[in-house]
Amino acid sequence: LTLLIMFHYILPTNLKVNIFLKIALIYIYPIVNSLQALSVWITLAFTVDRYIFICHPYIGHEFCKRKRAFIVLGCLFLIAIVYCIPLFLEKTYIEVEILNTKQIFHTYSKLGQNKYFIYIYHLFIYSTFVFFVPFILIIVLNIFLVIDIIKSNKRHRELNIYSKPSVVVTSASVRKSTTTRRSSFSILRT
Repeated sequence: LTLLIMFHYILPTNLKVNIFLKIALIYIYPIVNSLQALSVWITLAFTVDRYIFICHPYIGHEFCKRKRAFIVLGCLFLIAIVYCIPLFLEKTYIEVEILNTKQIFHTYSKLGQNKYFIYIYHLFIYSTFVFFVPFILIIVLNIFLVIDIIKSNKRHRELNIYSKPSVVVTSASVRKSTTTRRSSFSILRT
């Protein structure tokens, strides 16, 4: 979208290119908008997957599988397509002839001018389901995830306190013990 806008101002004022870019902006904007919503919901799906897998591992081994991930991604993609449909119908273009040259202008269609469409689609659906709900869910799930990791680390430390210390054999300690044995044998020989 940004590249099309940039090319619109950089390219020479060729009438056919100008018309194409103005019309393309009308149809590319809904796709970009739905991909933005899709990326937000994919991030939320990944967060839910990590939350289930870490905080509820017994359920996670059953639910967090590749096949289910593809099903979720497919459903999210279909929802993004359905979400995109009203945006395609929101704007249109008009052709106006000014000084014997055809000019293209963006304008809102009847749907785009409808105040209920603006309130319901842009203010309610977009702000609720693209910003607020995913934002709140991601924050809450990550807080639960961090709390569970802190509890797990605390349990792990408590278990290590009560366990017997184990003897760790390293190559340095083996070399040191062989050197000590050799020197003690040499003392016994003399």
